Amino acid sequence: MSRLLFLVFTWGFILFLSSCLKEKQGDNFSFSGNFKAKINGTQWVANKTAGANRFGNFISLFGVSTDMKMVIITLTDSGTHRYTLNQNSINVGVFLDSNFTNTDPFATNLGVSAKAGGEVNITSIDTVNKKMTGTFNYKVYRIADDSVINFTEGRFTNLSYATGIPPDGSKPDTFRVKIGGEEWKPSGILSTILPAPYNNNLFVGGWDLTTSKNVGMYFPFNITTGIYNFSPPGPCMGYYNADNNSSNLKLAILGTLTILEHQPAKRRIRGNFNFIASDLLNPLNTASLSEGYFSVTYY
Repeated sequence: MSRLLFLVFTWGFILFLSSCLKEKQGDNFSFSGNFKAKINGTQWVANKTAGANRFGNFISLFGVSTDMKMVIITLTDSGTHRYTLNQNSINVGVFLDSNFTNTDPFATNLGVSAKAGGEVNITSIDTVNKKMTGTFNYKVYRIADDSVINFTEGRFTNLSYATGIPPDGSKPDTFRVKIGGEEWKPSGILSTILPAPYNNNLFVGGWDLTTSKNVGMYFPFNITTGIYNFSPPGPCMGYYNADNNSSNLKLAILGTLTILEHQPAKRRIRGNFNFIASDLLNPLNTASLSEGYFSVTYY
């Protein structure tokens, strides 16, 4: 996987996780609304799960179908607006299909304008009931095999959206780390089993609701006690983002994850972590994360 494509994949993955942070209703989460499009002329519907998140100056939309196709759209939040997606925009549409032999993602910001890009039009946002409606039409491109997929007649209708993440303390979880020598504790923690196409992985991370600073890791679901290296593209991955701006995303290139305890039956895991995170497009731009610790229950 190319460095640029890997960056797009990881950023889409992180934004997908951010989108999955739902408003808590007891122990259950739910979204409502329709999310559909024609993919190369064939009707597709997000009939497994669909939702949105409006958080940290971004709007993230996602849909997953039972046939393992995933659509992720991330936009800089300008409210009801016609958003342009192209190679020069932070706005991006990502498509993944785990049915393909090559499961690398397609994206609107890859290739040239003739092969990728388009628009998303958010036509209404109901801030009282937290629902949004809009349309999208764009092409996504994959560098690895020079493939193009065309999305037409895309529509999301009354798609429920969340506006934040569960606060630290909503469950007995702990997450802390020193960033550049200064201790940081997030105001929100997410620990979850990832859905397709990220099966057999756990994600543990934290977000600051004010600055959107976030740190996260994902690793195999069946991980056992021991010491593991962070080494993209996996199986253990870590990242750091100072403000949720894609241009500031840094991935762990050197470091270790130490699993101190993992109780799958109780869905409880704890560990230590340390890593150097680097901007893939500017490798000399790094950040040091040390003395990291987490103790969480995942869902």
